[in-house]
Amino acid sequence: MDGFTKRTEAKRRAILDAAVRLMATKQSRFTVSELARAASVSPVSIYNYFGSKEQVIIAVLTEMTEEQMGWIESQIVDHVPFDSIVNRDFVP
Repeated sequence: MDGFTKRTEAKRRAILDAAVRLMATKQSRFTVSELARAASVSPVSIYNYFGSKEQVIIAVLTEMTEEQMGWIESQIVDHVPFDSIVNRDFVP
């Protein structure tokens, strides 16, 4: 991976991580400026990488869903009883 790609991925990851933190306290009630500040990037970077705040939120929710589905699939492969899966808090 070249330097440009690494910087791009680092900024994208910083935006997603900051969005997770903001969503934990404000749900979707934060501005692009707040998100940019929390991620230490410019608001333009958010629009360049995602297009809108809503797309950032969708990306966060997609990652969370994929993590949860991966965990569920691993439990199924390990033959964990279904009631044990649904009666536990999600732990990736």
